[in-house]
Amino acid sequence: MNSDERNWLDVLSDGQLVRDWLSLNTHIVFASAIWGLLILLFGLGLGLALILIGLPILLLTFASVRTLAALDHQMTAGLLNRSAADLHDDVDPHGANFGERFGLYLGSGVTWRSLIYLALKIPLGTFAITAAWMLLPFIALEVLIMGPLGIDLHMITPRLTHWLALIAHELPSAVLAKVPQPKPATRVEKNKNDVRISRLETIEDDDDVLPGYILTDDGEIVRRR
Repeated sequence: MNSDERNWLDVLSDGQLVRDWLSLNTHIVFASAIWGLLILLFGLGLGLALILIGLPILLLTFASVRTLAALDHQMTAGLLNRSAADLHDDVDPHGANFGERFGLYLGSGVTWRSLIYLALKIPLGTFAITAAWMLLPFIALEVLIMGPLGIDLHMITPRLTHWLALIAHELPSAVLAKVPQPKPATRVEKNKNDVRISRLETIEDDDDVLPGYILTDDGEIVRRR
């Protein structure tokens, strides 16, 4: 259903408002939990780097940045009932030793873009949760009081909540490295794909005629002599 056509009964029952409002609240929750873990790992890794124990922890940290960014992206998209785009992975660590793996993750653009994504979640999450709670009394007023009384404001507060939820999800996601989607086939390409061979013919070249097959009047396929 078009969001412009929703009435107060739709807003109460279709679940979109709950998903949008929860999404605005969970940005800061996810970001705080993720950064708490990353700061702990970074601190341990740097603190123990002089005795070499911290180097594997730093490798784990850089690899975790990519995984946590992808996980946060998928969870937020799931809350909004949207499909999460496949993220590009430019590192193949199989067969690489410790030094090579460390260099691959440290020099990967996906790692740093994932780190930027997670960094953007803190200010955006703060804004999102503030907006969610500021809008809550106006949503209750429009949906629970004015709607049943027949006062139509075109569900402006639920629509505003939905727009804010989409912006809070899409804005940081723009920095992630996504897998390019295949271009839709043009009409000419579709026509080429739809071509069907109605009969079997011989294949000729400049020197001779290669043996082929023909379709007889009885509907049988026989080898050309």
